This record gives sequence, structure tokens and C-alpha cells, in this order.
Amino acid sequence: MAVAAVTAAVITYLRRQAVRLRETERRAGMLDERHRLSREIHEGLGASTVGAAGGGP
Repeated sequence: MAVAAVTAAVITYLRRQAVRLRETERRAGMLDERHRLSREIHEGLGASTVGAAGGGP
């Protein structure tokens, strides 16, 4: 009986850890995407500023 209880506890623990891992990976993916978008925006603004600051005749 004790083995069954320990086994059930371990399985429950592992399932909870798997859920936490999926949530952490999802959040990490969202942060990576935000970082990528902000970098693209920053680079785009930098390119448009350089073009505008270059002046003309």
C-alpha cells in the first residue's frame, strides 16, 4: 500500500511539473517574440531616421 501511495504522489508531482514546464516555455516563447518584434521596430525606426537625417540638396 505504501508503494502505491508513493507512486501516486510521484505521478501527481511529475504531472504538475510538466504543466509548469509548459507554462514556462510558453512564457519564454512570448518574451522571445516580443523581443524580436521590438528589435524589428527599433531597427526600422533607426533606418528611417538615418534616411531622414541624411538631408538632401
